[in-house]
Amino acid sequence: MPLPKPWTDETEKEFISRCVGSDIMQQDWDDNDQRLVVCYSQWERNQEGKTMERKTIKFEIKAVDEEKGIIEGYGSTFDREPDIYGDVVDEGAFTKTIEENADSIVSLFNHMVEFPIGKPELSLDKKGLFTRIHLVRGVQKAEETLLLAKAGVIKRMSIGYDAIVSEMVKGIRHLKEIRLYDISPVVFAANSNAT
Repeated sequence: MPLPKPWTDETEKEFISRCVGSDIMQQDWDDNDQRLVVCYSQWERNQEGKTMERKTIKFEIKAVDEEKGIIEGYGSTFDREPDIYGDVVDEGAFTKTIEENADSIVSLFNHMVEFPIGKPELSLDKKGLFTRIHLVRGVQKAEETLLLAKAGVIKRMSIGYDAIVSEMVKGIRHLKEIRLYDISPVVFAANSNAT
């Protein structure tokens, strides 16, 4: 099910109240603080008219190399079931962006451009987009991210992207081609079922 979106004549307070209390948010987010973060993000995206989308998944940290400053996991998975946004990322969606834009894709903390933390090394397999983030040692937020990932506090990655080619199939948006901007460790996940 897609996330609630603000109605044209709805105030911020009205939207946040409706969003946090919606069935889909109650079902997918046990924690009220997580629901608030997602709802405020939806409000800000609507108000700012951003074209870049974000998709967040919970990931299993495959490895944390504290000495080299590397964390590994999936930045996106090719699921058959739609995520909380009502989307399915199809296999092949990242092929062109990796071929053409790999050098310009970065890792940010929580998608915040003021906190660049490293460069992702990307590869595709049957499960999805596997990511090895090479953190920039000596950068405070990168060091914090490494420690938080090692401690299991940060368990999620999120992609910032534009949907270049998509197709609606039975009410589900299938992302066929994505232009990737960043792969970022984040605190809260939008897709609570992805692993």
